[in-house]
Amino acid sequence: MDEIPEPKITSKKGGFYTSCRKVTQGEKMIRFGCGSVVGAFSGFLAAMEVESKNPLVIIVFVVIGMVLCGKAAVKKGDEFWGIFHR
Repeated sequence: MDEIPEPKITSKKGGFYTSCRKVTQGEKMIRFGCGSVVGAFSGFLAAMEVESKNPLVIIVFVVIGMVLCGKAAVKKGDEFWGIFHR
């Protein structure tokens, strides 16, 4: 079994170090799942903010939030999660 090499620090963006190591498929799935949970909650809050009582509108907001946050978590990784620490 091949060992995963330690990440190499290449730059510092927004207070987080980025690395050039490859992200495994399993890590991508976990990132997408966690981002989707945050996106579902954010989408629900956005639907409540526009005071929608229509269930279809709430579902659309939740699904859009899940997809957007899930994709952002996969693509940006720690930079995405860093926005919640500011």
